[in-house]
Amino acid sequence: MQQIRENIPYLKLRSGDDTALLTRMFSVSYAFLYELGIFYALQPVIGTEMWHRGDSRFISYREFCELLMDPSQRQWFDRLLLFYLEVGRGNRSENVYLGLNALRALGLFVDRAAQGSDSIGTRLTAEASLKTE
Repeated sequence: MQQIRENIPYLKLRSGDDTALLTRMFSVSYAFLYELGIFYALQPVIGTEMWHRGDSRFISYREFCELLMDPSQRQWFDRLLLFYLEVGRGNRSENVYLGLNALRALGLFVDRAAQGSDSIGTRLTAEASLKTE
């Protein structure tokens, strides 16, 4: 989301779409925040830590696990870990519901803006077909 915020002046959007995009991004962020989930101040920090600056890529799962083993780095992920444990226990169903809806709306918006098809729907259909084979 930080990349989008920084690059929004360079995106080719129709009139008013910049506000619509930011609103949909806010909805995703809010889904994680809802009911004292992952606080706004932590969300950009977590996102920044997931980006390998030197290689311009997301960190790998292994690199993420290594960050969690370092107490000075793990502190930035403690709230995220607690949140995921709560999700796993079934205590954050509203966050999951809000998040899925917000991500779906954001995905549809981006697909429309890029003049593409429903990428999330296509992926879900493909995965569903694998279950029936």
